Amino acid sequence: MREIIKFPEYKIAEKTEWRCKSKSSLRKAIEDGTAKSERWIHVNLPSVDEHIMHPTGLVAFISV
Repeated sequence: MREIIKFPEYKIAEKTEWRCKSKSSLRKAIEDGTAKSERWIHVNLPSVDEHIMHPTGLVAFISV
């Protein structure tokens, strides 16, 4: 699982002088608490083929 924090107001595609200035203004906004951010959680689940040590699917169904 990974947590990614994005700052949509500070997107810069190319490596330019503006990028360096934007980076420092982003740091200041984070310190001030004024930066708007988005939190993303990425979860990587293993495929069914990786479950070799235990049964999966209908075979794994246990009725109580």
